[in-house]
Amino acid sequence: MDIKKTALFGGALFAAGLTSTAQAAPEFTWDYSTASTSIIESISTGAYNFITDSFTGYGNGGISVSYTFNYGGYDYLIASAETSWDENGLEAYAYASPSYGYARVDGAPGGFQLALHYFSVTENGTADFSFDFTNITSVAGFAYGTARLFEVDALGALLDTLVDTRPFSEPTDPLSGTETVSLNAGSRYLVVHGFRTDGFAAAPESASVSLGNLVPAPSSLALVGLAGIAGVRRRRA
Repeated sequence: MDIKKTALFGGALFAAGLTSTAQAAPEFTWDYSTASTSIIESISTGAYNFITDSFTGYGNGGISVSYTFNYGGYDYLIASAETSWDENGLEAYAYASPSYGYARVDGAPGGFQLALHYFSVTENGTADFSFDFTNITSVAGFAYGTARLFEVDALGALLDTLVDTRPFSEPTDPLSGTETVSLNAGSRYLVVHGFRTDGFAAAPESASVSLGNLVPAPSSLALVGLAGIAGVRRRRA
């Protein structure tokens, strides 16, 4: 057997093994363990007709609320709000049909506080943080939308701002977009958002925020393996 081919083949197997070991799929880990980090979903079909749901604790989960109106034997969706989170990421969404009411995803029923999502990742990698407030029409001045992503310390103090968009209070901020951010295992992060449909628009309204598509960073061990292949090639050529 040709020694040059043997060495190259063995080096390729070594690198492949390192890659498969080092690049296990990274995951999100969520922490809603305190009241200040609970998520509230709220729907109103009038000034005092609220429907709410909330979550506090650790791990994966989700909450949702909806209101339907039955007419002629058919159920018509008036408004809905939902948030879900697991090892693959976070999704939050609100919808309201025209002129019936509003839907809101934030941190306090009857108020305009922001939802807080603390999380970490199991491996270094990149993720996509997306927001879309383009389908909110501010008629009565009730609409708002905020999407922010921070790195924080163990006590929640700000270390770095990764994404910060507040288009209804900062006119130069975009109404929609996707930012790819780098996340490190061992660090703690915070997603902050709040959005509310106006409730008085002539057309359906919706808004969303999501965090996902967590892709592992290239493995330094795999790079070492590739360097070893190159070394063998130089020695045996």
